Amino acid sequence: MALLLLAAPVAAAAADQPAEAPFRIGEAAMAMPIPAGLCLPTGDSAAIAQMTAAADGRNVTVADFWTCGAAKQAGTHYVLLKVPTQVLLMRLPKDDTLASLNATLTGPDSPKFDGDFDRMAKEGIDKVTGLQTKVESDFGYISRDADCIYMGGRVAIAFEAGKPAKPGLVATCMTVVGEKLVNVNVYDNRPDTGIKAVMNEAHAIALTIRRTNPAN
Repeated sequence: MALLLLAAPVAAAAADQPAEAPFRIGEAAMAMPIPAGLCLPTGDSAAIAQMTAAADGRNVTVADFWTCGAAKQAGTHYVLLKVPTQVLLMRLPKDDTLASLNATLTGPDSPKFDGDFDRMAKEGIDKVTGLQTKVESDFGYISRDADCIYMGGRVAIAFEAGKPAKPGLVATCMTVVGEKLVNVNVYDNRPDTGIKAVMNEAHAIALTIRRTNPAN
């Protein structure tokens, strides 16, 4: 899980963006409109975007979008589409997959995300930044509807010892599009933003993703 790497890339100006962003999940060709107010990373920012993806050793980042404009603002609000590496080539029925995942996340042996989430996030961020960071979160399961399993919470990262942590919200919509599992992760560090709004954005973005080649 890539977390809030706040030394974020410079994104292109919105006017320079294509109408849609193509990407792939294994053999599946996918596409989606670029979310409003966000841009694809370009130029030197692409290297930093790669570092952000490299912080997550358990998932492949298949698409990412950042706040358009200056580097200092790019990490204010951004979206990462991720796929767990072990399912990249798997074909998954949506209803059965969401039901199975929901049962796993809500059952008596459901994973506890607090300590593990913080530890995994710290390991990934430390690896790509060379720093000794501190990560504290209340990330976990929230709910499920017909389209998504929602996870999320507040995450705070301190990049330097003795410095205040930089808090933000993250919400994930785990969904299936064209027989492919994809996690839509929305990160929002803007003031006065609530987790419900971030969840709703993740859901809305998930509904715009489509598969562009047939699932044979």
